[in-house]
Amino acid sequence: MVRSVSRILFSAILLASSTLGAASAGGGTWINLGLDGTDVYALAIDPTAPQTLYAGTYGDGLFKSTNGGVNWSEINTGVASLDISSLVVDPQEPQRLYAAACPGGVIKTTNGGNNWSSMNNGLISSCTFSLSVDPQTSLTIYAGSHDGVFKSTNGGNNWFSANTGFNGANWVYAWAMDPSEPQTIYSGAYYGGVFKSTNGGDNWKAINNGLTGNATYIYALAIDPEITQTIYAGTVSGVYKSTNGGNNWSAVGTGSIYDVNELAIDRTAPQTLFVSTETGFLKAQMEAATGLRLIVD
Repeated sequence: MVRSVSRILFSAILLASSTLGAASAGGGTWINLGLDGTDVYALAIDPTAPQTLYAGTYGDGLFKSTNGGVNWSEINTGVASLDISSLVVDPQEPQRLYAAACPGGVIKTTNGGNNWSSMNNGLISSCTFSLSVDPQTSLTIYAGSHDGVFKSTNGGNNWFSANTGFNGANWVYAWAMDPSEPQTIYSGAYYGGVFKSTNGGDNWKAINNGLTGNATYIYALAIDPEITQTIYAGTVSGVYKSTNGGNNWSAVGTGSIYDVNELAIDRTAPQTLFVSTETGFLKAQMEAATGLRLIVD
């Protein structure tokens, strides 16, 4: 897989920000939550029971904890590929999860990970990198793959290509969905830039004004939960920001910030970003005059 294993640490800080609160997540205190020696590429948290955690690893498959990470159990029954790249929980049915594998496509559980089944009917790509679930209509799922975008409207039972407007851009690594209008979706491709759909993936339009060269290699997208026209893109060149729904982009974190693998916005303080890069982790504050200012705790 192309993605850096710095995602291991990024998964840890996402877990901290979700379960411990923003102050703990941004501070200097870290807690080892186990799974030592595994490459953790994905984390998911049960929204109704935050002590229930799921971890997707590269090479060791899937794990589950019901006590906030104190103990983990392997949950690989029915899992054909142990190389997990993405993991999402159905927000309306938390026992239902989807995992993306490369290779392996998409797998699904309806019982909290006790059993998994392949869900690849119509999914021609064997290598799936990213998943996104519509929060309002949770049987609608999007998968990013090395053959572009695929969509399912029946919980993964069937998939169809949703690449109209992608113009040959593949290797879709990143998603951002407008939380107030889930028909508005942003996807990021590895060399191809950012694409936007306003009709649930039926059509896409490249929105790369201000993104050139290495800035069109997109690994991460994050949308401001309060001002949804504000979007951040993590690229090989650094962090870029749009304040008008992707119509224009400007660099806000480049130079010392590069090879960005993942982005996360503090939900309680959206001006604070967590950035995962090839060389480690950064916490930054968005400032109007200077862009991203690194924070040292």
